Amino acid sequence: MGAKTEALARRFEDKARAAVATLGTETLALFQTGAAKALAVVQSLSDDQLATSGTVFTDAPPMTAEQLIKLGLVGHIDDHMGSIRNTVGM
Repeated sequence: MGAKTEALARRFEDKARAAVATLGTETLALFQTGAAKALAVVQSLSDDQLATSGTVFTDAPPMTAEQLIKLGLVGHIDDHMGSIRNTVGM
């Protein structure tokens, strides 16, 4: 069963607050490490795996893995990166 979008948003907010509590360079290093791991996983997926569809949020239509990557990783990461840079003064 997928998570509710509101609960997921609260989780991201909590993580953002925790990231602000750490030093800026540590936050950016952690972000870069996580992004590199995510990239490795995405690159390892086959076309069939990317086309696999399922419920991500119980209050939204099913999504393919590719859609989730585009919206959840690529698009959303841009938002987080901007927020992190603003927070650490970069």
